[in-house]
Amino acid sequence: MIAFSAFFFLTVVLLMATAWTGKLARRRVHLSLVVCTISGLAATIYYAVQLGDSYNLESAGTIYHVHMFLARVATLSYIAPFVSGIATIRNGRHRALHGKVALMVIVLTVLAACTGIWMVMSAEKIAV
Repeated sequence: MIAFSAFFFLTVVLLMATAWTGKLARRRVHLSLVVCTISGLAATIYYAVQLGDSYNLESAGTIYHVHMFLARVATLSYIAPFVSGIATIRNGRHRALHGKVALMVIVLTVLAACTGIWMVMSAEKIAV
């Protein structure tokens, strides 16, 4: 639980810093933070799966299915700002679109995080 919480918090901070540096057009820092954020997200997902092994997640009911759907969509959605970011590097005209795409990914990520917390709080802990 400690590793998951630490990486979850780190990923949130990195995601906010990535969005901020993107908004300020600090490209070099932004690109470095993108790599760090994706790495943090991967670690968070890894520890979330480990945490899930301690709970009967299906006992949480419908929120389990909602979270799993949102988590998959949010994770796959990270491809979109990658593509729009490359387009923006090549042609600055795409910057506004890239910002909108990035915002969509942030919203999906927040929804996945909130439903994940709800799911774990609603699930039965497995006795060890």
